[in-house]
Amino acid sequence: MGKVRSKCTRFTKKADSIIINHMKEPPICYAKIKKEIPEYTTKQIRQRWTNQLDPKLCHDPLDEYDEILIIKLVKKNRKPNGTICWTTLIPEVEAKTGKKRSENKLKNFWYSRRGQVLSKNYIFSQDDDVLLSQDGDASGGARDDDNVLPFRDDNEVLSRLDILCQEALKYDFLQ
Repeated sequence: MGKVRSKCTRFTKKADSIIINHMKEPPICYAKIKKEIPEYTTKQIRQRWTNQLDPKLCHDPLDEYDEILIIKLVKKNRKPNGTICWTTLIPEVEAKTGKKRSENKLKNFWYSRRGQVLSKNYIFSQDDDVLLSQDGDASGGARDDDNVLPFRDDNEVLSRLDILCQEALKYDFLQ
């Protein structure tokens, strides 16, 4: 039998202030914080800090540059078995944008894009060079130069979603 999950308790302002005060004083010990707020697990406390309370976090929405950067970094850092180590992406995103993003923000962006791509009914051919629609036509819109972000010119202006989908469609999400 698995672990019994305790009833979810929303974080209060008091609990948040306890966490923030403890995080100011090294060493960081989530078990010590849990003693003061026993209604939360150490994992919940850590996640609350890393995804919400850390003052270094940027809570602004992702801009176009951030989104394209995340797609490229996922492509670069994705392991052969398809897993993505999000904790290694966070410092890379911060180094390139100057904004520290939470693991949840990166994951939510990536997996929401994956869902959008899958909802378009595209699949990869066996050689991964041609995108096929569900009926088997090579009408997925893939071009030879899809691996390069297009320049915006008057003849061919691609929307932000088109660019993101072109980048995201290079991954085999159906594993």
